[in-house]
Amino acid sequence: MIADGKTAGEEIAEHLPEIMRQLFGRRLVAGGASELTISQLRALGLVVERPGCTMGELSSRLGIGLSAATGLVDRLVQHGLVRRTPDPKDRRVIRLRLTAAGVSARDTFRRARQRAVKAALRRLSAKEQAEIAAALAALRRAVEAAEPGDGAGTQ
Repeated sequence: MIADGKTAGEEIAEHLPEIMRQLFGRRLVAGGASELTISQLRALGLVVERPGCTMGELSSRLGIGLSAATGLVDRLVQHGLVRRTPDPKDRRVIRLRLTAAGVSARDTFRRARQRAVKAALRRLSAKEQAEIAAALAALRRAVEAAEPGDGAGTQ
């Protein structure tokens, strides 16, 4: 048990989202003048991981409905960060790919994220940083090993 009778898991579940909000906020500047939401940046990341993914794949990976994914991609297309291309084998299928501006925006975000995390970590000792690194690696392994439907690794 941790403070206030909470378990370590409850403490982590409570603090992790707040840490992410404080580090990254709700909106981020990426790729110059474009202001992107966390959801838009996550979509960019998924298109990087899976070039040519479909709207259905994107909505499934983001854990959102198809109409929400379509709106998200519409805004990314308007920003010039993603392009839709017809599948050469099935013209009914639309594939998503990043534009050069999309790659640049994602890279800019990654650099900004790294700077924010490094600035926060400078306030900790080397021992504390090593402990956090080990704990985060263990948490990542647990999330990646989670079975579908058990709540880990989902939104």
